[in-house]
Amino acid sequence: MFKDWWEYRDHLLENLILNEKHREIMRRTFAGFDERYLPEAQLALVHCEIKTILTNDFEGAALSTFTAAHSKWSKNHGKNARREEEKAALAASS
Repeated sequence: MFKDWWEYRDHLLENLILNEKHREIMRRTFAGFDERYLPEAQLALVHCEIKTILTNDFEGAALSTFTAAHSKWSKNHGKNARREEEKAALAASS
């Protein structure tokens, strides 16, 4: 019926979430998460997004849990640590 989980997610979003404001919040949130995570986490992410729709979790509690559990697959993983190392190296060279 659906070619992949992402198509299913989009179908659910359009047909189950009646409040347009909540639907737009979810749409933007999902787009940001889809962009932020590496391919290794994409299937788990879309399953979490589907759960978010089915439970009408427009505030994103399930996605917050996903973020905590899957941070190592984030494209941003480790950036803060690298920034701190760069600052320390710059301070040491001054």
